[in-house]
Amino acid sequence: MSEDSKDTKAGKNIGKQGGLAAAAASGRKKTGDARQVKLGRVKGDLIGVVVLAVGVAAMIGVSYLAYVRWYGGSQPEQQAPEDEFAEMESPEEEMPPEENPEGAYPDEESDIPPAEESGSESAAPPERTPEPAPIPEKIPDQSTLALPSEKQLAGSWTANFGSDKAFLQISGNNAFQLIFTSGAEGGVRKYSRGMLTYDSSTGSLILQPDSALGEPKAVEGVTYKILTMRRYQVNLYKDKDESVIYWKPGTIEGRSDQVHPLFLFTNRQDSGIKWTKSR
Repeated sequence: MSEDSKDTKAGKNIGKQGGLAAAAASGRKKTGDARQVKLGRVKGDLIGVVVLAVGVAAMIGVSYLAYVRWYGGSQPEQQAPEDEFAEMESPEEEMPPEENPEGAYPDEESDIPPAEESGSESAAPPERTPEPAPIPEKIPDQSTLALPSEKQLAGSWTANFGSDKAFLQISGNNAFQLIFTSGAEGGVRKYSRGMLTYDSSTGSLILQPDSALGEPKAVEGVTYKILTMRRYQVNLYKDKDESVIYWKPGTIEGRSDQVHPLFLFTNRQDSGIKWTKSR
């Protein structure tokens, strides 16, 4: 082989090796660039996590400070709703004592025969005939009635249903207190207290109880239970006598149980309730 051929072949080998080296260098550069890009992304993710953690910690700190400030004793004192009837005489105190309450038989007027001395069982007391349910009072025809003014509603009202009674008190600030007493339940009274809204142009009265007002004024021997804490509407009417108003069941859109419980307890859902002003 001539020297020229050897030189040519050697040159080709050198060129080939140079190309391979360049390709390898280029590959290493690309790999390095990819690693740098990946490393940059990882660093960016770490920075994002750190920033997020700092933000969450700051929010927790602010929330904790707010909690400590509010519940640590610096919060303003919350006042209970004012009781419009706290100073008023309870309607229970106006009720006359029962002439012969359930279970009380004076010895001198007792109809119970003395027990036999033969050792037999004592005679049982005679059964009392339950008082018949009173016939609902007929409400005047609606065409003969008018709509009361808002001013006429303020005061104390009483409704009688035989042995059952209801007391309604309305303040000048449109607060109401309704107490229902049933002769069959002894010392249990059902109550509802809250605010009312009255539209004198339609006679629509909305009763909205408020549980924050609590029970009525305590009376010895009386236990209070809730009559209702739901919102109801009744329709008001009056006749020429300013001391008498009438309740009739109303309706609230979207409500299926429309009738106020007082109508149901007194069996007046089809007639109405007559209220007489006591003061």
